[in-house]
Amino acid sequence: MGLFTKFLTEQGPRIKRVKLRFRDGKPERNIKVSNIDGYKMDYGRSLVRMSSIERIHRHRGALKARNKRRASARHALIQRARTIRRRHAMGL
Repeated sequence: MGLFTKFLTEQGPRIKRVKLRFRDGKPERNIKVSNIDGYKMDYGRSLVRMSSIERIHRHRGALKARNKRRASARHALIQRARTIRRRHAMGL
C-alpha cells in the first residue's frame, strides 16, 4: 500500500452515501456525495476537483440560501406563536 493511499484511508472515507434526500419535491435514494472539501462527484462516478469559480458560485449561493431560510423560519415562528396564542385564548 502506497504512502498516499495510507494517508487517504487515515483521513476517513472520501465518498459518503446519503440514504434519502429531497430535490424539487422528489425523493432521491442512495446518493453518493463527496466527503472532501473542494471536490464533487462527477455524475455519481468519481471525485473531481471543483474549479475556483465554481467554488465561489456555490459559496455565494449558500449565503443567499442561508438568508432565505432564516427569513422563512422567522416568519414560521411568528405565525406559530400567533396560532398558539389564539388557541390559548379560546381555551384549547
